[in-house]
Amino acid sequence: MKLDKLVKIDGWFSRSINVERDGSSLDAVNAYVLTSTALKTLKNIANGFSPSKFDRAWSFIGPYGSGKSSFAI
Repeated sequence: MKLDKLVKIDGWFSRSINVERDGSSLDAVNAYVLTSTALKTLKNIANGFSPSKFDRAWSFIGPYGSGKSSFAI
């Protein structure tokens, strides 16, 4: 039996996210899985808007397919 008969992958997950192409896509937002690392990063970014001394510049570095663009959207 072929694997495609046993496993079905939603087409949305078979392509990469492009910030320019998918930036206004609600599908991209709804499909995003918020991880504990992403939540911590969002909290750090939110803290950057407070008048206290917090980091206000970040670099998102990671290998292809690690979710950088998905997080940005």
